[in-house]
Amino acid sequence: MPAHIVQLVARKGDQVLACYALEPGEYIIGRDPACPIVVPAEEISRRHARIIVTRDALEIEDTGSRYGTFIDGQQIVGRRRFSAEQRLEIGRTLIELTRPVTPPTAPAGTGEHSTASPAPNTSDRYEQGQSIKKGGMGEVLFAHDRHIQRAVALKVLLPEVAASPDNSRRFVQEALVLGQLEHPNIVPIYDLGTDPHGRTFYAMKYVRGTTLKEVLDGLKKGDTRLVARYPLAQLLIIFQKICDAVAYAHSRRTIHRDLKPANIMIGEYGEVLVMDWGLAKILSAPDTETTRPPHTDDAASAADLDATRHGTVMGTPNFMAPEQAEGRTGEMDERTDLYALGAILYTTLTLRPPIVGTSEEDLMTRLKAGQIPSPTVYNDPKKAAELAGAREPVVLLHCPGRKVPEALAAVAMHALARRPADRYQTVAELQRDLAAWQTGRATTAEQAGPIKLLQLAFRRHAATAIATALVLLLAIAFVTHVVVREKKLGTTLATLRRTAPVYFENARDLVAAKRLDDALEKINFATALQSDNAEFLHLKGDILQSLLNLSAARTAYEQAVRFGPQHPLLAENLALCDRLLGEIPAGQAHLPLHSMETLRVAIFKQGRAAEAEVLATRIATGQSQGLLAVQGALTRAGVKGTVIKDPRGLLRLDVSQTLLQNATPFRNLPITALNLTQTKIADLAPLATLPLQELQLTQTPATDLRPLRHLPLNALSLANTSVRDLRPLAEMPLVHLHLGGTPVTDLTPLRGLPLRTLHLNRTPIRSLAPLVGLPLRELRLDGCEQLTDLSHLAGCAQLEVLILPAKPRNIDFLRRLPLLKRIGYQYEIDPEKIPTAEAFWKNPSGAKK
Repeated sequence: MPAHIVQLVARKGDQVLACYALEPGEYIIGRDPACPIVVPAEEISRRHARIIVTRDALEIEDTGSRYGTFIDGQQIVGRRRFSAEQRLEIGRTLIELTRPVTPPTAPAGTGEHSTASPAPNTSDRYEQGQSIKKGGMGEVLFAHDRHIQRAVALKVLLPEVAASPDNSRRFVQEALVLGQLEHPNIVPIYDLGTDPHGRTFYAMKYVRGTTLKEVLDGLKKGDTRLVARYPLAQLLIIFQKICDAVAYAHSRRTIHRDLKPANIMIGEYGEVLVMDWGLAKILSAPDTETTRPPHTDDAASAADLDATRHGTVMGTPNFMAPEQAEGRTGEMDERTDLYALGAILYTTLTLRPPIVGTSEEDLMTRLKAGQIPSPTVYNDPKKAAELAGAREPVVLLHCPGRKVPEALAAVAMHALARRPADRYQTVAELQRDLAAWQTGRATTAEQAGPIKLLQLAFRRHAATAIATALVLLLAIAFVTHVVVREKKLGTTLATLRRTAPVYFENARDLVAAKRLDDALEKINFATALQSDNAEFLHLKGDILQSLLNLSAARTAYEQAVRFGPQHPLLAENLALCDRLLGEIPAGQAHLPLHSMETLRVAIFKQGRAAEAEVLATRIATGQSQGLLAVQGALTRAGVKGTVIKDPRGLLRLDVSQTLLQNATPFRNLPITALNLTQTKIADLAPLATLPLQELQLTQTPATDLRPLRHLPLNALSLANTSVRDLRPLAEMPLVHLHLGGTPVTDLTPLRGLPLRTLHLNRTPIRSLAPLVGLPLRELRLDGCEQLTDLSHLAGCAQLEVLILPAKPRNIDFLRRLPLLKRIGYQYEIDPEKIPTAEAFWKNPSGAKK
């Protein structure tokens, strides 16, 4: 029976971008995280193509990608069948599809009943595939289990490691330990054996996903997709599952001894698995290990410090307990793992390990001395940058209010106590404190006082507390009016002012619950009681901004700046409010949809996911109405066109090759991409009211670009038009510009633009001086008959693809462009058909043929 599973590997050069095991079915492949197959490459569209896998065939269909889909170098249109032996590319990324070798079956027509072949032995049970990960002791391979037709992961002991009997014993022990630990959050093991090359291996569950380390690294870099998917609340759910696994292992008298984010796998569907039990120790077993002091190297890299070490003090320096670092194996017990759990929690909160050093020796000194700063130190981005020696402040976008909660900081520090007796004694104790915080109660680690306990109770029982507070306020007001005079009035007001933080916390909770109107009411109470509190005013500005009351938001931000130290996001939001207020069309009171999208993206990047979601709902409603409006405009214009929503929900309209002469019916519509190729449009004035980001005017009678000068265009095609004057483009955020076949002679207006693609083919230009310093990646100059001096291209250091004019002078300097990969005299849609720089320089004149 044939093996139906297909292995997909996406490569760019020597780099593996993605690896998937595909069963029969249909899969969308693209850059969008929502796709079943995600390939993070810049030239791949969000939803690039559809791959169809059947038991005996492979098919692919391009779904309207920007850079195309190619089989054996030929761009495809529609749905095409292909074989695994053919070369498949999406954009510039190579896609390899392979089927495991099918085990032989009994021949038909022998006159006997067909029977199953004897089960293969362990060595030929698994069809080995690509390498997934390589560590200090072993390599993890993708494999296919022929017995039960499923994908598995094989961990194979490296030959150089197997030479040590201790390492071989430890590898087998890891498999045996895993075999005894059956828990949903511990990677299950299926088999232990020897492969055809004589290497010891064990087979385990193959999990598609990412590691916790990769998630935390992405959050540190401000990856907006990860910020939305992994707020602190979700990370704590993951951490609780890690704790569940460790608690179960402890119940079986087993400690892990190498817990760290890199050893935590997060699956596509929320699975959390604790991996790599190579250093695990069964506490009831005799101690046969030997350790020696760690080798120190002042030039040790960060990667070295985060790697598991064997043969010295075993473990990972950034996450090991002091007793482990000092080689006191007799003192290692469950509390050693609790220290590591505290280190993981610390890293989850601050996006940094608890202990860092300039060298391994420095790190080990700090570790043994217990020199760990509290996570709350990182609540000040500038201080955090100084502490970490970073150039730029790292904002904790995943934390509520972009700050580490003090209670969770206390929990992490309790687990990280230097003395085992001062830590949590069991995982259950740690989990109880986490659960207390998650349900709004005080943790034992923070030692909360009466006021803190009152605030937490208020947040848990907000409705009752608010009603009680209102009654109390009314009573105080009555007593103040009737009985209390000047002195008592001051005392009462001071008492009221102390309740302001309660309203502030309640407002933050309501924002998280996406109840922005209610949140505004509560923050107004807080700012009325403490009108000079910068933190309260900052939150008020955020809420007003999300409710699109930009003028009031700007006022709140200005007051926050006046009364407190400037948070790095205050200036950003002030500028954003000013910019968006300027985008409201004259005579209108509402923000255009494209400006709302700008705001949504900005606040999403700031980690305000709940507010961004509220705004996204509002935008979606407007876009649905806009879609109907665009369809109505097509009817009024009397032309047929295609209008679609892109993956971001933005509207794209294609009326190319129609008799459209007037764009007036489309005024003020939420169209972000418009294709007018080969239409009769000459007057571009109606387009000035559109939020266009992409515009194609190829082969139209348009000549005057002035109506476009304020549009946020990043892609514009003027190919084969009579446009001469590029001055209206001077302030645009253009990234892609096609001017082929135009009478343009002056490129001066392009100075300073963020252009990455520029087509100047068949233009009468004479000088490329304005292009110096531009971030160009692709430049097309074929057919530029009056251009002979290319010396200015020496200032285009990021150039990757260059199409030369027919008679250039002195091009040897181009050899020094560090990134130039493709160079030739003839343009090709498929860049792979353009000669490589190496091939070109072997015969520059011959490349013209």
